[in-house]
Amino acid sequence: MALTETQLEYISTSVEALGLSADPIRPLRLRSLSHEHVRVANHGVVRMPIALPNERHWTQWADFQAEAYGTLGRRNLSPRFFASLDSCPALPNGGALVEFVQGRLPRLPKDFPALARFLAKLHQLPPPPQDMCGLPYHSEPLLAAMQDILEQAQYLAEAPITDGTRKILESELTWLDGFATSGWVRMGAPPFGLTIGRAHPGDFLINDQGEAVLLDVENLHYGLSILDVGALSIYPATVWDMGVKSDLTEMDVLEFHRHYLDALPKAHRTHYAPWLQVGRRIATLRLLTWACMWLVRHRRPGDQWAADKRPPGIMTHALTQAQHFVSEPVVGALRSEWMRRDGLCAQINRL
Repeated sequence: MALTETQLEYISTSVEALGLSADPIRPLRLRSLSHEHVRVANHGVVRMPIALPNERHWTQWADFQAEAYGTLGRRNLSPRFFASLDSCPALPNGGALVEFVQGRLPRLPKDFPALARFLAKLHQLPPPPQDMCGLPYHSEPLLAAMQDILEQAQYLAEAPITDGTRKILESELTWLDGFATSGWVRMGAPPFGLTIGRAHPGDFLINDQGEAVLLDVENLHYGLSILDVGALSIYPATVWDMGVKSDLTEMDVLEFHRHYLDALPKAHRTHYAPWLQVGRRIATLRLLTWACMWLVRHRRPGDQWAADKRPPGIMTHALTQAQHFVSEPVVGALRSEWMRRDGLCAQINRL
């Protein structure tokens, strides 16, 4: 929604109270369903949640921002975290002041190597002990990923999808249940580590050094890290953001996976390679069930994903995209990646 003069004045006063300049202050174009952004001077960006995720208190959200940006920022994988902005009537959900990063949106497939290097660096970070971790920590990563998908899949019956799409998704859920129960055993333990969760290439910038920097850390957690490779390269993710939208070939996507494996140390590569094609299948199911959930919940006033909390323009874009992703031709084409004998997943498995 358009920010008011009262909100901008509060942001400016809060930033200056930290001893930093807030002039000039400039709202940025809305590109996210979840956050608004304001540029302050040459050093920072204030992120403000449109709705707090999962009914968190604003202080919990702010603590998460500090931990997530702190974890990545000191490794130059994200902007650095500066400070939280308190909740007030003008800014009921509070905000987070983070570093402004000079850069541009990724261009695909040209910048796939930079995204692959980012993921390789992220996945090599050693997890801390669970009792010392300030981020969500899924010690059973495969089961946690399945639970996330099942919670979204509760909306399949209400979702505006064809019977054909519903049948495919239900079949995939059956596969996932069997795989999570016992199908993974011959592959060894699932890869566990820091993961960006639901994401798309538009959540990144390419900085002046040609490296990828993650801007949106909202879903950062310790869990099934291998899903990130699929999440950044499946068709819906590569066309979601109009500033990044690209027509990619199977070879483009295959090369992205190759760049990722080449950037890993040998031990990590040996462990992660067998999981790439499975991770792609799970990441696809996670995104499609999310789209079904969103198509239901955006119509519910007051919901976290409700349309009444967001400008019509971005809602029109999101609605068009979500309906497209769960259309029967698209769902069938995505499924063919692992159902065809020589489909993309079979090619990934041979890397």
